[in-house]
Amino acid sequence: VGGTRTLLWSIVMICVPLYTAALICRETLGQPRPDLFSSVPLSFFTLFRCIVVGDCADKNGEPLWAHIVEDQSWLFGALYCVLTMLMMFGLFNVIVAIFVENVVTASKTSERLMKQQRLQDNELFTHKMVDLVQMVWTAHDA
Repeated sequence: VGGTRTLLWSIVMICVPLYTAALICRETLGQPRPDLFSSVPLSFFTLFRCIVVGDCADKNGEPLWAHIVEDQSWLFGALYCVLTMLMMFGLFNVIVAIFVENVVTASKTSERLMKQQRLQDNELFTHKMVDLVQMVWTAHDA
């Protein structure tokens, strides 16, 4: 349950910056590159493929952002670099840290529950042994 919640928040944290960049790319690159940025979903898919997956080429296999920078402006290259650094170094490391923290917390909780269960079993064993000794003692006296 905790891992699923973390996974869903991770997806949201990845999608929000990509969606924002997809809106910017749709509005600015929709006309010059309609094959990759003609709609918001297509822009989002192109950016997801480029930044998250690492497949940053157009349909002909040529580097996408190099052509965009060459044809449009260096600002798109800067946008790509900033978004890539934000996602790779910032966001992905935070997501991994959250998963590791959840695993450590779950491990500690599980260990504590098992220890508590063992203590309860020892108490039950002690109680039953006392009852048994009392029964044997009363049977011996009779």
